[in-house]
Amino acid sequence: MNRRDFMRLMGLSGAGLVLPGSVTHALAGEAAMPDWHLGFQNPRAEELHTPSLKLDGRLPKALTGTFYRNGPARHALGDRRYSHWFDGDGMVHAYRLGDGRISHHARFVETPKYIAETRAGAFRRPAFGTVFPDAERAASPDAINVANTNILPFDDRLLALWEGGSAWEVDPETLATGDRVTWSDDLAGAPFSAHPAVDTDGTLWNFGVVPGDGALVLYEIAPSGKLRRADVVALDASPMVHDFAITRRHLVFLLPPFRLDPERFGSGKSFVDSHRWYGDDAMQVLVIDKRTGGAGAGSICPPACTFTSVTPGRTAAASSASTTPVTTTPTSSPGPPAASCAARIFPMPVATPRWCAWIRATAGSISRS
Repeated sequence: MNRRDFMRLMGLSGAGLVLPGSVTHALAGEAAMPDWHLGFQNPRAEELHTPSLKLDGRLPKALTGTFYRNGPARHALGDRRYSHWFDGDGMVHAYRLGDGRISHHARFVETPKYIAETRAGAFRRPAFGTVFPDAERAASPDAINVANTNILPFDDRLLALWEGGSAWEVDPETLATGDRVTWSDDLAGAPFSAHPAVDTDGTLWNFGVVPGDGALVLYEIAPSGKLRRADVVALDASPMVHDFAITRRHLVFLLPPFRLDPERFGSGKSFVDSHRWYGDDAMQVLVIDKRTGGAGAGSICPPACTFTSVTPGRTAAASSASTTPVTTTPTSSPGPPAASCAARIFPMPVATPRWCAWIRATAGSISRS
């Protein structure tokens, strides 16, 4: 069996490996498509099921339970197709292993964006890398939230995550979409990154970059799911920050000189195309003391762009290095600072979101030495 036949049999999709019977790619001219193209076709239904199948070979007896995956799965709607692979609506997959058998279940995360565009029969809202000429103006980050980047079991819940908006609760058994997760009233709808880190004591650490305002929101969430603390670090601009590293004592962020230009974003360009590379500036390292909240940053690295930080095991135990904060050296920023994350990035006919007011009031609560 060659590679193409194997991929077609297994039904590879952009949202993960799908077992036989779940997805068929009956596409005209498929034989002429390159192998990678199979990963960017829509599944045949909004919900997919594969009954329990017998596994060949041996697996460790302890390998039982459910393996969850999440990723972009709806890349085309009506006569429109996204041009960036991060744009597709999220689909959560559950692979259930036990007694020598495996089953598969998958379901789209029904965010407000997914529901509105399904009803319209076409993509109508901006996406990470694609903006159609007649796209609606996004009223808030959650208006364009596709919940397609990560899936996190936490506090007996299953959370579908995206880069710039809220987490969405997903039922661990049925995969039905639940409510938007609100950690506090002040933070309802605030950016919550797709790559949090769980500490050895079960504490969840995460962040969110506020586009345009030059602010980094930090979250410390107890194993019970209750928000312990939220702080804001004021930045010189809005860098592209996708991930961070965690040690026993610190949170470490690499801030590349690849930053959002609010004027580009306001002119209708996609989020990724609204970023500019400032190659004369260094990459800053921001270090947060987990216990005190103290922060330090320094322009100590050559210009570089990073996307994913590697912390073995994503727990503090696996990375015990000690990091010392260094002195801040300001760098140039793309244009004047944003006056308001609501007015500057998401022009809305309604009142400024509460989280924007909270961020402006809280910014600088963490001192940078």
